[in-house]
Amino acid sequence: MSKRGPLPRLLPLTAALLLASCGRPVQPSDDGSETTNPGPGSAGDDGPSDDDLGDEAEGDDGDEGSEMGFVPNEDPHSPNECDAYLQNCPEGEKCVPVATSPNTFPDVLRCVPVSGSQAPGEPCISAGLTMGFDDCDADSFCYEVVDNEGELTGTCRAMCTGGLDELNCAPGSSCDFVFYVDFPLCLIDCDPLAQNCEAGSGCFFDGQSFRCLSAEGELPVLSLCSFTNDCAPSLICTEGEQVPGCMSESCCTPFCDLELGDSPCEAAVPGSSCTPFFSDDPPLGYEQVGVCSL
Repeated sequence: MSKRGPLPRLLPLTAALLLASCGRPVQPSDDGSETTNPGPGSAGDDGPSDDDLGDEAEGDDGDEGSEMGFVPNEDPHSPNECDAYLQNCPEGEKCVPVATSPNTFPDVLRCVPVSGSQAPGEPCISAGLTMGFDDCDADSFCYEVVDNEGELTGTCRAMCTGGLDELNCAPGSSCDFVFYVDFPLCLIDCDPLAQNCEAGSGCFFDGQSFRCLSAEGELPVLSLCSFTNDCAPSLICTEGEQVPGCMSESCCTPFCDLELGDSPCEAAVPGSSCTPFFSDDPPLGYEQVGVCSL
């Protein structure tokens, strides 16, 4: 596993811990369309068209991915087909996470064709979690995928290089493990107090570190939340019992600077104080990060 700091004293919700970095993860529905999960009113259509990802996205017999080299998983308990560290797929393919069943997150690694040339940091189109392929280049994977008017779009993120004992990423990013498989991606590091992410995203905790993630909900303080990035940037979704005035199982509450004391928290969430986000030994650079809570 990647190196991580101590678990925070105030943990985000389980769903946020599992896949906060995906925003609301896009999942295939029973009828083959793709939907975001969860989210009221979210409805997905089919993934990108053949024109978007190449004519070979659908074989002559109509089976999706039959000519793209995708290896369907007949056995949900089958082992990984490839190694994400070694990227040991045949030439022209890459090792990526794939969901073996509809309405689930990726649970195996499969070789899929490299069907695009979008570089890390550039926008991408995904065919969905059950297919696995996208239009990112051989060294990246389409991540933070959401349904955008029937098209599954996200951002290409570089795959970590090196081995398990020494994973490498470009400066300003670090290696994080996503989904339920051993799949390391380079995600952008950030400061939750400075909120130094690009427009449309915020600095959220993904269960392992603070990352720039798409700002999905923009919910205000004390709003009911389900995912860590449901809340507006500068807020975190955490257990309602920790937040004074929260009337739900979970609510949005502000990050705070421990060096500034309790006054900002008292103004934002009456009855709260600025408490350390990490219980002890915070990661380097995050010593001042707190959260407004009891």
